[in-house]
Amino acid sequence: MSSDPVVMALRAALSAADSVQIRIALGRRLLEIGQPGEALPELERVIAAEPANREALEAAARAALAVGDAARAQAYQLALAA
Repeated sequence: MSSDPVVMALRAALSAADSVQIRIALGRRLLEIGQPGEALPELERVIAAEPANREALEAAARAALAVGDAARAQAYQLALAA
């Protein structure tokens, strides 16, 4: 769990009300601070709810690459191309 104040604020906001945009912001922030393993599940929750969400797909592809899951990254990239 990150001690980054932005991450903590975004998690607090999510605990009050789940939001696609807040979850994407959390995933992106986790990527920015070098925590792709924490970012990927957040982004995948968005994709589960909104499979065509380009912002989440792009960030998830980057997170998957960063954790060394090239197959998952390619799947997200293919979804973006569809």
